[in-house]
Amino acid sequence: MYGGFLFPESLNSEPYVATWWKQLLAGAMAGAVSRTSTAPLDRLKIYIQVYAAKQHLNLVSSWKAMVEEGGYLSLWRGNGMNVTKIAPETGIKFLAYDQVLKTRLALGHTGEYKGIMDCARILIKNEGISALYVGYIPNLLGIIPYAGIELTVYESVKKAYCQRYGQNPSDPGIIVHLGCGTISSTCGQLGSYPLALVRTKMQAHAIVGGGPHVSMHQHFSNIIREEGLFGLYRGFTPNCMKVVPAVSISFVVYEEMKTLLGLTSY
Repeated sequence: MYGGFLFPESLNSEPYVATWWKQLLAGAMAGAVSRTSTAPLDRLKIYIQVYAAKQHLNLVSSWKAMVEEGGYLSLWRGNGMNVTKIAPETGIKFLAYDQVLKTRLALGHTGEYKGIMDCARILIKNEGISALYVGYIPNLLGIIPYAGIELTVYESVKKAYCQRYGQNPSDPGIIVHLGCGTISSTCGQLGSYPLALVRTKMQAHAIVGGGPHVSMHQHFSNIIREEGLFGLYRGFTPNCMKVVPAVSISFVVYEEMKTLLGLTSY
């Protein structure tokens, strides 16, 4: 399981080649439902990353501030961008523009943007086309530790569990999948979260910071100087809070989509 997608044991098997589009559709639907269900926690994480330190907000006060500003529906602000990027995510993983728009939509005030395209238009008009790629470097660097740690931990934990309790590694059961996915995802985020935090701060700098462009290194230095090493994990709590429901929802929806599309487990 990676990034909301659950892959069959062999990508080279003949049944998989013949039904690759169904696997993609099932994974895309699983990711879309999972992201939508946990979108409020995702926006809460971004809000805390950007505003909490300066405004002395905690988890509860940040949540109240978002609701007071735009109502409960505003908790899903920016989710359209999340859902839009799910299906092609693995193919365009190295592009950062979708993250930039999600960040701006999540931090925008009620009525500030009419939608995704309006947000992109205003961003390009005011800051230029290069603004769509702000945070590209930490985003790229963050993929490596996240993917490496997550996949390694997932397989290691599953293998260790199956060996200890005599389970079949190819089909250990739903609970084992969920447990291994939760542990591996949390470990992956521990390794990559500081880079994700800096990426968000770079993308939101024009909104809350103003002034000249601040580099990735300068953001790291500022965070450590002002908040210490723990500041690199600001917003990590709501980020972790969404792991279990996200993994659970993604798994259940994927399995239901496989049944609906007539796919079998390999």
